[in-house]
Amino acid sequence: MSDDSTLAGRIQIRLNDLHLDATPTSLEAGLSASAIRNILEGKSKSPRNDTLVRLARVLKTSVDWLGENRGPKELDSSAAETALPPRQILPPPNASISIVPAPRMLDDHINVLGLAKGGADGRFQFNGDVVETIPRPDFLRGVVGAYGLYVEGDSMFPRYKAGELVWIHPGKSPKREDDVVVQLHPDVEGDPPEGYIKEFRGWSPSKLLLWQWNPAEEFNIDRPLVKAVHVIVGRR
Repeated sequence: MSDDSTLAGRIQIRLNDLHLDATPTSLEAGLSASAIRNILEGKSKSPRNDTLVRLARVLKTSVDWLGENRGPKELDSSAAETALPPRQILPPPNASISIVPAPRMLDDHINVLGLAKGGADGRFQFNGDVVETIPRPDFLRGVVGAYGLYVEGDSMFPRYKAGELVWIHPGKSPKREDDVVVQLHPDVEGDPPEGYIKEFRGWSPSKLLLWQWNPAEEFNIDRPLVKAVHVIVGRR
């Protein structure tokens, strides 16, 4: 019997009540595939309020019960709906940015960050590790927070090949046709953000406008999901 005194326990109760599995329920809520599993396993302890709202909707319960164990536990589908607009559902992540210390201004080396997983769509997730530290390129001398990463997936082929090393300048403003690393806000506060490598096309009032090469098509993301856009300034 699951314990209703914790968020993880209450989520498990509703999954059991509705005969649901964690991964498809996360995706139905418009969250990352691992969002519910991370909460159940104690990896994510403080979900944002909009994440709780989305979970309450698919678990057919109230936000009050899910978040604080008060209020009704069971709601029908119509009552579980809220005025919150549906979250844009993106392809599975292929990059999540880990939080790593910024290198010193005069450091002659730079960190290459590791990826936890990669997908053909170009979305990536950093695993939080520095896979290697290598000499800093001259064009990144004095750039705080600059980093490198190895490309995963084929969504930007032939522009980039899987396994190719690229250099990122986090303080440079993107211009049209720059290649960029797009960081997304995590589903759960404190989790590392996920991201994409795409070509920057601009901003609309509601979207970040991007382009990918394989397949060649527009790739747009709702602005509220975007945490940062970092420009790729070189490769090796």
